[in-house]
Amino acid sequence: MSLGELVDQVDGWIRPLVMLDLVRHCETGLNSRHVLVSRSDTGLSETGHKQIGAVAKRIAPHNPKVIFTSPARRAIETAEGLARILGTEIRIRQELSERDLGPLDGLDRDTLIRLRESRNRRTLDPTQDWEGFPEVESDGAVWARIAPLREAALEAGHEVWVTHAGLIKSFLYCSFGIPASRSLCFKIPLGS
Repeated sequence: MSLGELVDQVDGWIRPLVMLDLVRHCETGLNSRHVLVSRSDTGLSETGHKQIGAVAKRIAPHNPKVIFTSPARRAIETAEGLARILGTEIRIRQELSERDLGPLDGLDRDTLIRLRESRNRRTLDPTQDWEGFPEVESDGAVWARIAPLREAALEAGHEVWVTHAGLIKSFLYCSFGIPASRSLCFKIPLGS
């Protein structure tokens, strides 16, 4: 399904058929040290806990009824904080797990940049694309993994997904048909 399928053109106006708030979990201690984290589990930092209120303020006007979250501790802590503020329920969904980075999980930014350079890949934003890294879960694989949730979102009308930058980027790339060879399309800050 494309984003175009999620909107309905009526008398020249575009009306959303579904509202989906994609929320990147708030900051962890590893994030603040620029360590690449996919399946490793870590909780929120003090800064991360403080970011929750700002995120809640942005999504509160949408009046969400349920928050779906990745099973990662950092995402669950973000979702729990949002649920307390917004009075919503939480549902943990495995499909919202971060992109599997395989053996690259836990690398610091400098090591990742050196690795990308050794494979003649772009380094300005070292997590922007994973072309040339067969050990990393592809955008297409992430897109297929979240298919059940994408279908359910069409039925629900409004959802909040608390997840990870890699999944959000894959969602956006596949929704808009942006090729894997892209350069600097989306930057997904923590707690956004």
